[in-house]
Amino acid sequence: MHENEGDELDQRLLELSETKKKLLQQIQERDQQIQERDQQLQERDQQIRENDQKIRDYYRLQQSTTFCEYIEGCHDTLCYTLPNQPNGRLEKIESTTSTYSTACPVELREWVGFVDEQKLLFDEICDAFPPEHRAFAPPCYQEYLRKDFNQIGQDVE
Repeated sequence: MHENEGDELDQRLLELSETKKKLLQQIQERDQQIQERDQQLQERDQQIRENDQKIRDYYRLQQSTTFCEYIEGCHDTLCYTLPNQPNGRLEKIESTTSTYSTACPVELREWVGFVDEQKLLFDEICDAFPPEHRAFAPPCYQEYLRKDFNQIGQDVE
């Protein structure tokens, strides 16, 4: 009888060992599923953050600007070097652009008092528009102008 009991115990131990292996495997599979779901949630959170940032950027571009923001945007848009590209057709026929009946300066003179006039005008505008007042064109309009100005250099050819 002891032999049967020993065999039964061995059999029971084998069954418990197999059950333990199955349970450990199930735990590992669940852990893997949890990790995969966690990764998916992190990816979704990242997508949501990126979309939120895009929405904030869009609204920022659509929002009217303050005077200082507008001046800075205009400076960024207008103050760059325009490409100086010779007209290939005119070079071939050795001609220059005619200025007949076109207003063009004969000489350039210093604008005496420009800085003082500019400061006075700037101060008047700042008095009329408080720093937080948003009444000027949004950045998207300035970007539109930038594209237009870039197109001017390309149309010359």
